[in-house]
Amino acid sequence: RPGIGCGPAGNDGAPVTTEPSLPDGAAGWTASSDVEHYDTETIYGYIDGHAEVYMAYGFKRCLSRRYAAPGGGGEIVVDLFEMASPGDAFGVFSHDRAGEPVAVGQGGVYRLGWLSFWSGPWYGSVYATGDSESVRDAVLALARAVAAGLPRDGETPALVGALPEDGLDLASVCFLRSPQILNAHVFVGPDN
Repeated sequence: RPGIGCGPAGNDGAPVTTEPSLPDGAAGWTASSDVEHYDTETIYGYIDGHAEVYMAYGFKRCLSRRYAAPGGGGEIVVDLFEMASPGDAFGVFSHDRAGEPVAVGQGGVYRLGWLSFWSGPWYGSVYATGDSESVRDAVLALARAVAAGLPRDGETPALVGALPEDGLDLASVCFLRSPQILNAHVFVGPDN
C-alpha cells in the first residue's frame, strides 16, 4: 500500500511517497518484534476499549513494534497511527496533553514513561515499562527516530487557529470530532 506523499515530486510529477518506518532500535534498545499492522477492523482487538477515540478522528491504520532493554528487564511499545488528516492527528494528540512538552514531531509531551506526539497526519505513542533516566532517553530516542521520517507539514485545525490568542493556554486546547470525545472531557450526556 503506498504511503503518504512528502518531499519532492518524482520524474513523472507525482509526489514521492514514503512509508513510515519503525527503527530496529535506539539508545541501546533493540526491536523484539516485527512491525505489526492494524486496520479499522483489527484495531479493536489491539487496543480494546480505546479504539473509539482513534476512530472518531478518522483512523486509517496503525503500525506497532516492541523493543527490549539492553540485557532485558524492560519493554517499550511504539504505536504509530495514521489519521484522516493532520487536524485529526492533532485532535488525538490534544485528547491528553498532560506532561512536559518535548521537541518531537510537530508537538510532543512526555509523562511517566509515555511520550505522545503528532506530525502531519500521524499520531505517535511511545510507552515504556518504568521511568528511569535511561528509559526516558530511549523513549525520546525512539520517538525522534520515528518522527524524523514523517512529514512535518500538518496544520492544526482552522478552528484552533481561530481562538483568540490573548490569555489562551494552547496546551489546554482539545480539538473534538464527536460527542464521545466531548463526554470524555466534560460529560454532557448520552444524547447528541
